[in-house]
Amino acid sequence: MKKLRKILTICGAVFAVISMFLTAAATLLFYVPVQLMIAAAVLSVFSLAGAAVTSEKKKIPVIRSSVTAALLCLGIVFGYFCNPYANSVSLRSSGSTMNAKDIISKEAAEADIKEAFAHLKKVHPMFKDSVPQAAESAYVNALSSIPADGLTCAELRRSIESILSTLGDAHTSVGPCPAEERYPVDYAELVKGRSLRITEINGEPLQSFFDAHKELFSYEAESWALEQLRSNLISDTGLEYLGLGTDVTLTYENENERVERQYTDGDFISYAEYMERNAAYYDRNENFVHYELYPDENYALLTLNSCNYNNEYCEALKNMFTEISQKGIEHVIVDLRRNGGGSDQVAWEFISYLGTDSFTTLTYEQRLGFLTLKSNTSEWKTDKRTPVFAGDVTILTSTESFSSAMLFALYIKDNSLGTIVGEIPGNSANGYGDIATFSLKNSGLIMSVSTKKFSRAIADAGDYVIPDTECSKGDALEIAVSLFSE
Repeated sequence: MKKLRKILTICGAVFAVISMFLTAAATLLFYVPVQLMIAAAVLSVFSLAGAAVTSEKKKIPVIRSSVTAALLCLGIVFGYFCNPYANSVSLRSSGSTMNAKDIISKEAAEADIKEAFAHLKKVHPMFKDSVPQAAESAYVNALSSIPADGLTCAELRRSIESILSTLGDAHTSVGPCPAEERYPVDYAELVKGRSLRITEINGEPLQSFFDAHKELFSYEAESWALEQLRSNLISDTGLEYLGLGTDVTLTYENENERVERQYTDGDFISYAEYMERNAAYYDRNENFVHYELYPDENYALLTLNSCNYNNEYCEALKNMFTEISQKGIEHVIVDLRRNGGGSDQVAWEFISYLGTDSFTTLTYEQRLGFLTLKSNTSEWKTDKRTPVFAGDVTILTSTESFSSAMLFALYIKDNSLGTIVGEIPGNSANGYGDIATFSLKNSGLIMSVSTKKFSRAIADAGDYVIPDTECSKGDALEIAVSLFSE
């Protein structure tokens, strides 16, 4: 009997621990309904209690089991209700989205809209104390507007985005991840080859179309929203989202040329065919970070197309500053004009070569369910690197410089470490970010939700990073070089 009791005690304890561990892991890796979380916690408590009851020495095991059960339950509750990344796609891959024209039933569409709103209520800092009225109204309208026979995936995306766009948060949005997209056969030749930009849609100015469809975009800076509009115009998925379809007329322009293209569905080709036809306009071997030295003109150009903080970036930076030191170059230009963000640690690493003892960043408040984690520290000690660069730094920006690319420019500007040349970056310094990403269960639409609210350390500096020399992105490099060549 004693042997059996001992076996039951060990089995109960082991089962409880395994149950808790698997439940916690499932929370991160899979969609786990809250009812299942509660059931797992209760089952684990009973398992521990059973282990205590079957033990020969009752008092101590009961106390230990009670404390262990309480701690494990608190861990699961915190992990599920306070971890903004629970059930996100951060630790797992997501499948492809339904095609834009695929029909989703009324019930499934309703479930996805409710799921999207639940993520907002659980994760977004703006929803911590109450639901914003504009978002609530848009949510109610989205649910009531679903036709009885369902709607397309593109229409569902529009319904969800109509809710998200009320927040004025460029990081909180919803989009597709289609298995296949098609692109206009001549887009690369017109835009990359002839430097044209889309200015009209079916004869309507781009700005006018945007003004009539603002609810389809999450943005802070309108310039960023206009770039998102342009990006939707170059694929069949995006055109369907905009309610246009592939039978559309687009006008391309620059200062010297105006081209009008009347497209039909047959003018759109698969990504593979598009890249094969337009290989001359795309360098598939181009790294996200690379640099070139121009000793005769006394500058180095660091091109950073994504804020990826990894060994490749750190090595490129170290090699660049080493060669700069050897050649006596006095100016570094960092090109962020096509950088959509990533990790702001790339800026920290760059600043570590500038010889400054400390630098200012941002303060933030992070939503952790019903809790808020505040960081009021905005000044950080520099982890200095060698060789130290004592020359001039210039940052090139555009409206496409977003998120951590904006922060890169901001850290340089707010710490007086260099100058900014180009366009105002695409989002606000006093905004939201650090996203959790979710795949909606029925449609597969990918939804990003901000977890933090950021505040610029220099309170009176304004919301946006204003370039020291404001100009078009196309002229930024030439102007930057001319500034230190004079």
